[in-house]
Amino acid sequence: MAREIFETKRKALKINLNPEIYGTFAEIGAGQEVARNFFNAGAASGTIAKTMSAYDMAFSDAIYGEEADGRYVSRTRLKKMLSHEFDLLTQRLHGDKYCNKKFFAFADTVTTLNFTKTNEPHGWIGLRFQHEVGGPTNDIIVHVRLLDSDNQLQQKVLGIIGVNLLFAAYYYTDNVQTMIESLVDNLSVGSVEIDLVKLNGPLFENVNQRLINLYLIAKGFAKAAIFQPDGKAVQIKDYLYKKNIILLRTKYRQKSLPNFDLFNLAVEQFKKNTGATDADTIVLIEVLMGMSWKTRMKLRVRTFRNLLLELTNYVQQAIILS
Repeated sequence: MAREIFETKRKALKINLNPEIYGTFAEIGAGQEVARNFFNAGAASGTIAKTMSAYDMAFSDAIYGEEADGRYVSRTRLKKMLSHEFDLLTQRLHGDKYCNKKFFAFADTVTTLNFTKTNEPHGWIGLRFQHEVGGPTNDIIVHVRLLDSDNQLQQKVLGIIGVNLLFAAYYYTDNVQTMIESLVDNLSVGSVEIDLVKLNGPLFENVNQRLINLYLIAKGFAKAAIFQPDGKAVQIKDYLYKKNIILLRTKYRQKSLPNFDLFNLAVEQFKKNTGATDADTIVLIEVLMGMSWKTRMKLRVRTFRNLLLELTNYVQQAIILS
């Protein structure tokens, strides 16, 4: 049976009317579109303890601390925001009024299309939440690329994704694939790309995060995913930032392996000729999945693990699947 897709306003209202869900919204870089959806839905006082947008860098640094690399649209910034805002909740909200609340802290740090349209719009969106009253926290962190050619459309997309994320955390975590699929509910095809999902906490301890990020490609939410030799998924832009990139392309389950000895010699020759080092060079094996996504949507954990082990026996570097 097909899953019923609720409208954004209906999702926000259902959360607002749930007396147990309560928390804060901290949004930087694209207005306060997520919180606005909850205000517009009505009964927002049942959900929202605080909304804020530390737009000025000086204010943001005073609250969350400075970023050593100067990059504020980053996963590290998002994690600082989540930690700070959730800690404030638990420090300030006590007493009978809050004893039956499942607290959450929603945060995003985003850059939308600038006036001259010369930047690459993207953002980090995250949620730290309690699945049970008084229980441990769980995190969902998502990286998105905003693809619309209009700033206001990108803000609208961000607002919808935020509502979808909060709704998924409280109503879809029993089925992680549904949780991931629901992130694009009520969005037009081609308006957003989701290229990384990170799940943490006891609620997700049995979730295979490798397959979650492969699922993003299989569903068409992302064009590719990069996995380190240990199998952990990484965000492509951050991983390749200011690096020399050497890539070997192969196909999934092709009849013969590439000549890895020759490839490794080529890598060493490149480093010798250019003065590149291991620290500033990324070596990738690109595995073209082709029709495998469509013919085998249920990817097996063992198959994927064996693929990683087989390739990293030859090249101890990252693997990109597309």
